[in-house]
Amino acid sequence: MSEAASLSGRIENGEHVFPTRVYYANFLRPARLDDVLDIHSRLLRIGGASMNMEQIIRCTGEDLVRMTLRIACVNRAGAAARLPNRLQSVLQKFLTKQGAINMRQS
Repeated sequence: MSEAASLSGRIENGEHVFPTRVYYANFLRPARLDDVLDIHSRLLRIGGASMNMEQIIRCTGEDLVRMTLRIACVNRAGAAARLPNRLQSVLQKFLTKQGAINMRQS
């Protein structure tokens, strides 16, 4: 079994849950019903029990929405939990070199 499949199984079995803790969105332009949208996601920071991400929704190369998110790691009881070491190792491969972002930006 691959490392990713093993981690996926642990998440699906409910060992860890990853709710969105903080979410900021800058809506720049509306999409239309038949628009084809591209969603670009970047992992910006990995902490002990959370990670910061950026998502941009684009249509024909133009940004429609820019979002920053902080995703938490919690256990079944809803308490904060450290990101599993194996998950942190896998996520490190996707970490951008731009570093942490200010989650209070507007």
